[in-house]
Amino acid sequence: MNDAGNLQYVSLMSAPFSGSTLLSMLLCSQPRSIGFGDTYHGKDSDPRNECTCGVSFLECQPRNESQDEVRRGGLSDFSWATASPVPVPRWMSVQARAYWPLALSVSLYPVRSIPAWLRQRLFRRFYLENRLILSGLAKTGRYDYYFDGCKNPVRLELLRTEISNLKVIHLVRHPAAFVYHFYRLGERKPEERLRQWRNYHRKVRTFLKYFGNENYLPVTYEDVVGQPGVFLRTVADFLGMDQVDDSPPFLLRRSEIHIQGNKMRKTADRVLNMANKWHGKLPEPLVQTAMESLHELPWAASMYESRSPNDDRN
Repeated sequence: MNDAGNLQYVSLMSAPFSGSTLLSMLLCSQPRSIGFGDTYHGKDSDPRNECTCGVSFLECQPRNESQDEVRRGGLSDFSWATASPVPVPRWMSVQARAYWPLALSVSLYPVRSIPAWLRQRLFRRFYLENRLILSGLAKTGRYDYYFDGCKNPVRLELLRTEISNLKVIHLVRHPAAFVYHFYRLGERKPEERLRQWRNYHRKVRTFLKYFGNENYLPVTYEDVVGQPGVFLRTVADFLGMDQVDDSPPFLLRRSEIHIQGNKMRKTADRVLNMANKWHGKLPEPLVQTAMESLHELPWAASMYESRSPNDDRN
């Protein structure tokens, strides 16, 4: 698995409701790039849903090509409809998997303590499955870059010791924008949501130690939507991409993207800057609480302090 099937493997890490679907769609719109968004069938998804490419999830060509490769490789019971981002017991239902310890980011540090040789024994099927998925995509000859939008820190930890050229793009959305998503839905537990925001980003930031600056790229959602062309050129330099489509209006080529289960992907066809929807709509005390959360992560706060006022234009 060390060569990731001759594809450049890129993990997209982002807290929920922070723009990861848009990020996946933008990157997978690029030449010779492939990715499946959140990638795995979840308890709120239905495999009968239509893929972004315009066909049923179960008829999506790249998914089926990789699925066939996994089955030919010895895992005859593999199906994208029941695949999991982390090792799980085969008998466990899709609904129950959301509560399986390895699916929770709290397991990151215990998993990190497991040496690579023992991981290979304990999670043999997991590694074989992922190796065959990538092999199936590589054999098509159509792709050079695989963007994994799963966002699970435990998955990233399991893969980092197996994929030698793995790179990480860490997407951060302003905590006020993050908590606004829940506020407008009527939820009034901002402290808990902001705690989740901090904990997630703290965990992902620890991967900088293992990957180094050359393989770890932190970006803000606000920069992605505010300056997509600049962002894409940054990614091209980071990944060594020979081709990148960085011309306005930054179209999301949905027929070339293979994302299922997210409402946004049904209508999105270009990058729209909606970074500032929360401005003027959150109570000022909540804005201050969000700012306090931001400054608890100095590295994240510095990403926003370095932004020009013009970067926040609508």
